[in-house]
Amino acid sequence: MDLKTKLKGSVFYTIYFSIRKKWANRWDVRSKNTLKKDGSAILCELEDILNSYGISHFFDFGTLLGIVRENGIIPGDGDIDIGVIINSNDDKKKIEQLENNKTIRKVRQFFIEKYGVAE
Repeated sequence: MDLKTKLKGSVFYTIYFSIRKKWANRWDVRSKNTLKKDGSAILCELEDILNSYGISHFFDFGTLLGIVRENGIIPGDGDIDIGVIINSNDDKKKIEQLENNKTIRKVRQFFIEKYGVAE
């Protein structure tokens, strides 16, 4: 049994998720305000950085919809959805270099054992 399952019925679990929810909401408001103010500039800068490193990438989900429909960020959007195409170890090294330089930060990655990184 994992720790999350053990704690699920406890008061600590409730406290943890109430704190998590509180901070998540603050993050959402901050990121939405930043994107509302500087979203198009952020998209352009991000694309310039990835292009300068020769990293194949694409915008996806709400970000892609905003670029096509709104010529920028959709009002109320709180994140930038971007994918990178990793074809070799060199591509991985380039991305790691950007992360190590604190230029970009990977927030989420999904891995499927049979296939590898899926998102």
